[in-house]
Parts: sequence; structure tokens; C-alpha cells
Amino acid sequence: MRDAPAPRLARPFVVVFLAAFVICALATIEAWPLTAWRLFSHPRSDQQTAWSATAVDSQGHEHEYPLGASEMGYRGFIFLMGSFAERSPAEQLERCDTWREGPPELLGVESREVRIYMSEWTLSDREGDRAVRGEPELRYTCRPGAVDAQA
Repeated sequence: MRDAPAPRLARPFVVVFLAAFVICALATIEAWPLTAWRLFSHPRSDQQTAWSATAVDSQGHEHEYPLGASEMGYRGFIFLMGSFAERSPAEQLERCDTWREGPPELLGVESREVRIYMSEWTLSDREGDRAVRGEPELRYTCRPGAVDAQA
């Protein structure tokens, strides 16, 4: 018995699928069923870090900054903050200005400054079945023309 040949479009389909798979992985595109495999490509440890931001209005009141809620998105904020300290002052200021001048329709206020907080915790420190998350600590304040780093 002779094996039937593969359908005529099978090979081109496989080539296109594999090319799309590689492109998604290299460009970190999450387009289901293709993926950049970020879930498995970043090391996980017991020590966890999270970043958050608040917008400060003209009266000095803080408002939660909706990271990732914008259509254009400020997604990737966590990854940007991971290398923020190593960036040049000009690059830090450019990023801060982008966040500070963020879309007022999302913030609900005109942002005078943006405060960036970092929380750290250890997953093995538990309260019941949940890890006890660390309190946010102010790390950076983005003001017009300046980025103030906290010690």
C-alpha cells in the first residue's frame, strides 16, 4: 500500500504557520493561538515586585493611574520600570513626560505629576492561602522637566 501524497497546500500552510509562530515569539505578540510564551520565558522567584502609579491633580490629590486601560495602552509599564533606573536622565524624563501627559479622559483629571510606587513581597510569606503583599513605597515622582528619585 502506497502512502497518499500530502495535500497540495499543506506545505505552504506549515511554512506560513511556522513563520507566524517565530515572528510572534520574536516580536512578543500575543495573538492566540500564537504566543510569545512570556508565561514561560521570564524567571519566577519567591521575591516579587510590582509597580503602580498615581496621577496627582492641581490640588495635590492622588488618583489611580489606569495603566493598560488606554486603547494605545501603557502596557509594558512593568517591563519599562524594570530597567528605568539604568536609563539616562533624558530617557527617564521622556518616559515620565509620556505618563504625566497621559490621556486625561482616562485619568479624569489633568495630571500635574505622576508618582510611581514599588511593592515588594515574598511569596512564601503567607496569610492563609494568599501571599502577603508589601506596602507600596514611593520610588519616582515625574514632574514637568524633572524626575525625582526617592532613596
